[in-house]
Amino acid sequence: MDAKDPRSLDPDDQPLFIKSTYVPRQPQDAPAPSEQPRPGDTLPPSERPRPPQGGPRRRKNRNTAGLLALILGGFGVHRFYLGEPMVGVLYLAFSWAVIPSILGLIEGSQLYRMTDDAFDAKYNKDDRTAAGPAAVQLEVVAEELRKLNELFKAGTITEGELKAKREEWLKQLFE
Repeated sequence: MDAKDPRSLDPDDQPLFIKSTYVPRQPQDAPAPSEQPRPGDTLPPSERPRPPQGGPRRRKNRNTAGLLALILGGFGVHRFYLGEPMVGVLYLAFSWAVIPSILGLIEGSQLYRMTDDAFDAKYNKDDRTAAGPAAVQLEVVAEELRKLNELFKAGTITEGELKAKREEWLKQLFE
């Protein structure tokens, strides 16, 4: 090989543009970046809570569903959006007929007349991630307050202990 051939050069003798793309390797005994402790972590990597698979769920919007039903209702697009893929496939299979288009118009008008609460109860019922961590925390605090009340009624804790624990839980809720 020729001395000018870049393959024959020592890595330190390579041109500057190649050096700029160099990423140093971690020592073999070093933990992977995902297993390295983050500031504030007290749990080992094997015991850390993992995020839910598939990412966060998105709330369905009543207006979007209604618009899809009015415009593309004959193809069942609104049913796919609302999480009813089997019905959407039926709409798609019979999209050559007029009936799915008529049903799409009817369902679109029904979706627009539906209240937000009724829509959420029907199509967003199991979506706690969209409600946010405050709603989940509220449920936890409410459950703990119920347990404290039962302990007080059973005579296990005194009124002073009940008040102290209640204040503690309510303080956590409003932090």
